[in-house]
Amino acid sequence: WVLGLAGALCAYLVHGVFDGLYRMPFVSFSLALMLGATLQPVTLSSRFYQTFKVAFCGLVVLAGLSVPWVLQPLSDGIDLLNQNDYMQAASRFEVAIQRAPGFSVAHQHAGLAYSHLLGEENLDSAIQHFQMAVAADPHWALHHANLAALYRARGDLGAAQAEIEQAVRLSSKSYLYWMNKAVIEEASGASEDA
Repeated sequence: WVLGLAGALCAYLVHGVFDGLYRMPFVSFSLALMLGATLQPVTLSSRFYQTFKVAFCGLVVLAGLSVPWVLQPLSDGIDLLNQNDYMQAASRFEVAIQRAPGFSVAHQHAGLAYSHLLGEENLDSAIQHFQMAVAADPHWALHHANLAALYRARGDLGAAQAEIEQAVRLSSKSYLYWMNKAVIEEASGASEDA
């Protein structure tokens, strides 16, 4: 059973490496460099150095294997989101968030999934996820713009105004953010500014 377990673990690791390369082909360059560094001929005087390099590269490869583990639920959720299965998509995004809590893209997609579902609790969940996306990546204008739209849907025009201002500040050339800013200003009664 030990041999079977070792074989299964090796198969999983090899699959993880190739799945990671399939999802992110740019990683193959780094992998080729690491393999070249570790597979060079070993002389007796550099055995310690070679062992250190192999161990270090092995740790990097193992860390890289965690990427597919985190991205798989995100990928599944995006597929479900594209099929308009918002509840299942939200649950897959929640798994991705559990695996990588600071991953703003997972929060963004969870917010999008919850925003398509009806009900005040789903709107609150969508807002909460976009707040976490903003906290994780405050320089991404899209997070602020989506949060502004959700605040507007809730009726919190002050918070919507603050978020859309941030989106416009971060991405001043996006005409869509300017249009949303005008819509929010008009809804808040500041039509002369719109």
